[in-house]
Amino acid sequence: MTNFTDDVLTVLCDCGQEIRLYTSKGAAEYLNLALTTVKYHTYEENLFPYRIPGDIMLFDERELDRFQANKRGPGRRPDSEK
Repeated sequence: MTNFTDDVLTVLCDCGQEIRLYTSKGAAEYLNLALTTVKYHTYEENLFPYRIPGDIMLFDERELDRFQANKRGPGRRPDSEK
């Protein structure tokens, strides 16, 4: 069973667990980032989407949570981390 609303696709897998997949735009909104920033992190291999035909990327909500937990804050690194 699948349910698609705007930028989020909800899929029920065989194990009975619901998986939420986000388009690039939906991922940007979920992470509170610009779309270009999401694409940048995808090409830098900091985010790992599912790629489907038509050059479409879908991001698993768990992957977005992992990225958000591991990303550093904005700006330069403090001098102590250099």
